Amino acid sequence: MKKAQNRIDYIVYGNPKGVRSLIYQEGYEVPKNLSELSQATKLLVQKRGKNFIQKLIQIHPDKKIILQLSKGKKDCGCRACGYLSYTGSSDKNGFLDRLERMNLNELEKYYRNLNRESRAKPNDRNLEEEVRLVWEEIRQRKRNEIFESSSNDKGAKSGRLNLANDTLIALALTLAAGVLIGTSLHTKAYG
Repeated sequence: MKKAQNRIDYIVYGNPKGVRSLIYQEGYEVPKNLSELSQATKLLVQKRGKNFIQKLIQIHPDKKIILQLSKGKKDCGCRACGYLSYTGSSDKNGFLDRLERMNLNELEKYYRNLNRESRAKPNDRNLEEEVRLVWEEIRQRKRNEIFESSSNDKGAKSGRLNLANDTLIALALTLAAGVLIGTSLHTKAYG
């Protein structure tokens, strides 16, 4: 699915068939191209306002999840509450947001549990994708930790190096000043 730029694009790219049907029901010619379909949908939102927006909400690709949340069902992110955390590509952004809120230890524990469950259900493609997404998040965090620690080490070494450079410059300037003073005294004495 193409990355959506805003809420209307998200609905159009997440449920193009539903949007096409809605535009047709409104009495308009339905564009074939998704970007044109998105533009047509935005124009109808401007023309029809709240009524059209309510119809768009009815065909939202994440409608089931939104309704679950509005009924008080929560996804704890750990499968302990009985709800699957990842429901497919339409849930990817929300799922990644939940992963970002977990600390690294929670994420690694979650990954171990997912692996265990994945071995028990080898044909579950959503579970396989969830394992991959969690692994990518762990890998990215560990890569960031390594990068940050090496940057801190370089900064400390760079600070020591700068101090050494400053000391060398001061010594060179002192030596140059001494040579100049000595030369000028020498020329005055013999001059």
